[in-house]
Amino acid sequence: MYNRLKFPASLTPLKQAALGAIFAATALVFSGCNTSKSYEVEVEAKSIPEKMVGMESYRIASRNRENDESSLRYRETEEQIRTALSGIGMYETTDPEQADMVVEIDYGVSPPKEVLVEYQEPVYVSVPGRVRYVSQQVRDKSGRLITVRVPIYEPPKQVFAGTQSRVKPVTVYDKYLTITGSRIDRDLGDERRDPAFSVNVSNQSENDDLREYIPVMAAAALDYIGTNTEKEEKLRIKADDEDVAFIKAGYSEDGPFTGPSTGSP
Repeated sequence: MYNRLKFPASLTPLKQAALGAIFAATALVFSGCNTSKSYEVEVEAKSIPEKMVGMESYRIASRNRENDESSLRYRETEEQIRTALSGIGMYETTDPEQADMVVEIDYGVSPPKEVLVEYQEPVYVSVPGRVRYVSQQVRDKSGRLITVRVPIYEPPKQVFAGTQSRVKPVTVYDKYLTITGSRIDRDLGDERRDPAFSVNVSNQSENDDLREYIPVMAAAALDYIGTNTEKEEKLRIKADDEDVAFIKAGYSEDGPFTGPSTGSP
């Protein structure tokens, strides 16, 4: 993933090298933290390729007024989107009036809802134990020793016979992250924007921790910005994925995002 990382020309080679080292080190840290957990997400992307030509600088804004732009949640999400965009060669301009496009972000989590989930339950059957015979000496009525065969019954066993489908109610939460980019037509004023791309990433699970999922969904969006999907595509992303580590590292000219590491606003 890092071989496609690009930095804006305003960064000196020294800063570019330092940031590259930070991203690589962060990837190693996260790869050692969790090697088993994974996330299932769905991605849907749309774009107009000709509107993407020459689009490198942007200014970022919230697409949803309900997401408080002064909150820690929003600022951290915004920083992670900057990181994702830097991975495809885009950068936030220091002069918003000169931006090539406006990138808007929206995210959220739904109220809890109950769904029926099918699962496979193992089925076991009881199988009678074997019967074996052993020789044993006994005395008959005359007192003589004789040899007889005595049966020994082994206890029955529970044997796996397959699975059967069951259904159970589960409380889940829908989480989503949407990134849209619109080209600014300066001849018609800043308010006239031409949609260039949009990527929507969603997840449905029993986990309602949106903060945990934002970097995962941003990582999923990384390769879909500027592309078109005919339908929603399902992805499984590991917690130690390189793109997730890259997003979590954060990006700015001063280094990674240094917001709070615990709790959610």
